[in-house]
Amino acid sequence: MVGLIAIPGALQVLGLLGMPKSPRWLAARGHVEEAKEVLRKMRQDGEKQNEEMEEIIAATKDKKTGGAVENLIRVARTGHVRKALVLGSGVLFFQQFCGIDGVVFYSGHLFKTAGFTVDTAVWLVNVPNAINFLASIVGLVAVERWGRRPVLMLSLAGNLNI
Repeated sequence: MVGLIAIPGALQVLGLLGMPKSPRWLAARGHVEEAKEVLRKMRQDGEKQNEEMEEIIAATKDKKTGGAVENLIRVARTGHVRKALVLGSGVLFFQQFCGIDGVVFYSGHLFKTAGFTVDTAVWLVNVPNAINFLASIVGLVAVERWGRRPVLMLSLAGNLNI
C-alpha cells in the first residue's frame, strides 16, 4: 500500500526521459546545431524556426553562463532578483510554518486519538484534504479577480494571525 505513492513519481520520471533539452540552454552552452535540431522538432513552421533561433542566439550571445555558485553570487548581487528570492522564500517558509501539511499528514491519527473508529477516521481524512482542495480553487479565483499582491498580503496576514 505504501509503495502506491511511488507510481505517480515513476510515471513522471518516465515522461521526463522523453523531454527534449531547451534550445536556449543548448545555445547558451555553444551547442547551436543541436539547439536548431530540437527547435525543428518542436516547431512546424520553418520560417519561424529560423527567426526564433536567431533571437535565441542573439539573446544568449551577450549573457555569460556560469556554474551554480557563480549564478548564485550573481543573483545575490542583483537587487531586484535578490528581493524576489527573499520574498519568495519567505512566502514558502510561512506556508510551511503554518502547519497545514502536518495536519493533513497526521489527520488519521488525530481522528483516532479523538475517539473515532479506524474506519471512520480513514474516511474523515478526506475532510481536511477536501477543504485544502476547495481553498486552492478559491485562491485561484481570488488571484484572477484581485491580483497576486492583495491575495498574498491577505493570506500572509492570516498565516501570521494579524
